[in-house]
Amino acid sequence: MSDIALPHAEGTRNAGVGASLAAFHAELRRRNLQILFWSACIFNPVYVAWTVFDWVLAREHWGMFLALRLTAAVINTAIVVAVHRPRWRHYTWEAFWVWLFVFGAFIAPMLPLSGGSLTPYVMGFTICLLYTSDAADDSVLV
Repeated sequence: MSDIALPHAEGTRNAGVGASLAAFHAELRRRNLQILFWSACIFNPVYVAWTVFDWVLAREHWGMFLALRLTAAVINTAIVVAVHRPRWRHYTWEAFWVWLFVFGAFIAPMLPLSGGSLTPYVMGFTICLLYTSDAADDSVLV
């Protein structure tokens, strides 16, 4: 019970627990910065490489899909670079959420154009939505 921040009868909090929680959040943000960097290094190229499947699944729209994917990758790279700046390092949770949201936002316009290949596009969109919602929960990013 001593490591849980519970208010005392007088309404004050244990200062040691507050400092410990602040240190935990600082460490979590530092670790999330590394996770975001490596996630971007892996998933930005994979997201763009999915264009091969666009060629197979929705050939008539693959050029536009490539443009959407490249735009999303550039935006996400900018997010990762920006959050590595000392001024923005405190916003790693928010950057992770925006990074995932951008992927989903750029899949959304592909859905109505995917025709008979709707299922793979909906699956990709759903995965982005699920991970975006999970990213809002800081325990997922530990």
